[in-house]
Amino acid sequence: MKRNLLACIAFLICFLSAFIGTATAQTVTGSLVGHVEDVNGGAIPGARVVVTDIDRGTTREVMSNEEGNFSIASVEPGVYRVEIEQANFKKIVRERVEVAINTTVRADATLEAGGISEVVQIAGDQVQLKTDRADVSGQITNEQTANLPLSLDRNYQSALEIIPGVSEPSTVGSSFGNPNGSLISRINGQNERYNNFQLDGTINNQTNVISQTAIVPPADAIQVVDVSTNSYDAEQGRAAGGVVNVQIKSGTNDLRGTAFIYNTNSYFKARNTLSTIEQPNTNLTQFGFTIGGPIIKDKTFFFGDYQGGRDRRGQNILLSVPIAAFRNGDFSSVIPAGTTCATPVSGCIYDPGLNGQATAGTRAAFAGNIIPLSRINPAARAILARLPLPNRPG
Repeated sequence: MKRNLLACIAFLICFLSAFIGTATAQTVTGSLVGHVEDVNGGAIPGARVVVTDIDRGTTREVMSNEEGNFSIASVEPGVYRVEIEQANFKKIVRERVEVAINTTVRADATLEAGGISEVVQIAGDQVQLKTDRADVSGQITNEQTANLPLSLDRNYQSALEIIPGVSEPSTVGSSFGNPNGSLISRINGQNERYNNFQLDGTINNQTNVISQTAIVPPADAIQVVDVSTNSYDAEQGRAAGGVVNVQIKSGTNDLRGTAFIYNTNSYFKARNTLSTIEQPNTNLTQFGFTIGGPIIKDKTFFFGDYQGGRDRRGQNILLSVPIAAFRNGDFSSVIPAGTTCATPVSGCIYDPGLNGQATAGTRAAFAGNIIPLSRINPAARAILARLPLPNRPG
């Protein structure tokens, strides 16, 4: 019985695994298309096209059709080498063709007559008008998230404004209601609640708070941020504003990682030289690391990241605290000079240790409205000593 159960589970895993490659949506992958022709412009059918991921070592292979066109869908974002060959023609090798999420990249080729052993090397991408897609989008690369001055907590959303049509991001909610520090932006004038945030193609919207992002990944863990602002495909869906899709980095054949620490504290902050009020101490620290590499070379990879933080912020509060004279029992300044306190006078302090009623003027007041130090409770004096002195009048 147990053997049959294990066999069924193994079969189910293998069955589902067969669809992993075709189930990937365009929102987390790109596509590579092209046209193969000879120097006279004639289509070359049956040309062999091999696409190799430079960092991971994985390959994809297709053939050009009768019209000389080829298409490779669901291409993992990365940098590729494209090799195109056909009998009786020189082989073309195009180096470092970069494919990003939600993009279609062209790799057209014009083959010259010759032998396959002859190789034509092409370096760099072709600069072409965007003719294969109707959507309007922009991207923020990992180099930009690493080098641009992001917000205080290094939130990638603070860089969204470099995309045309995206407004300057702003904070929303309190630290309690928005613990991830999510920022909001308007895209093409639409209300921020109409935006759709995705993380590796998965919905990343906060379910209980409109317009907030559920998870804000560390900037060091981000490979690219794709922002679709107009005319995007139906697969993006459920957004009247824009679609922001964040892709996390992937492991490669090489073991790689980063470590980071960012600190902001009050010692490095500029202050108003004319102000005599001491500024509150602030010490904000973000730290973490990323690591990725191969599990099985050229086949399976891993990537992980961690980010922690320490947030210590002081705060200026306006409070009334006793001046130095009051702490020593000297309240002479609260009554006019020459006041005898023989009759009840506001501000006079009468000795509570004597008989009589202060309101009737029969209890004696402290001389000069000064309480002797011997009459002040030692515990009260210790508490008063811990209170700060006033730093402004009033």
